[in-house]
Amino acid sequence: MAHVRHTIGDMTTQTHHGRIPQLTLGWRMKLSLGDVSAQEMGEYLGVSRQTLSRWMGDVGTPPKRAYLAQWALKTGVDAEWLMTGADPTSAPDPDGGLRATPAASLEALTRAKRARTGRDGVSTGR
Repeated sequence: MAHVRHTIGDMTTQTHHGRIPQLTLGWRMKLSLGDVSAQEMGEYLGVSRQTLSRWMGDVGTPPKRAYLAQWALKTGVDAEWLMTGADPTSAPDPDGGLRATPAASLEALTRAKRARTGRDGVSTGR
């Protein structure tokens, strides 16, 4: 990894170039909690606070996929990201680019199409 030093006035900053270390499962779990307390998550999953502490500290046996799936549902994070750290937006589409469109996006697309076409579906030329 290359290190580059920059001097600005009396301050020296150091820039690191190279790979950003991937977050461990425990760190992803901690980051995803957001406003959910560990106690609330423990009650939701039916596990002790000590178990959560071990999981988030990457100590001992990691949680089973079923717990991680429930964790993702409770916190609203992508389950694949939580389980693997992979960016879900950069993964290739296994279905060739056909993705389910969230309802809000579908409504926005429908409104945009209606704005471009007349009520009879014929383009207004915009």
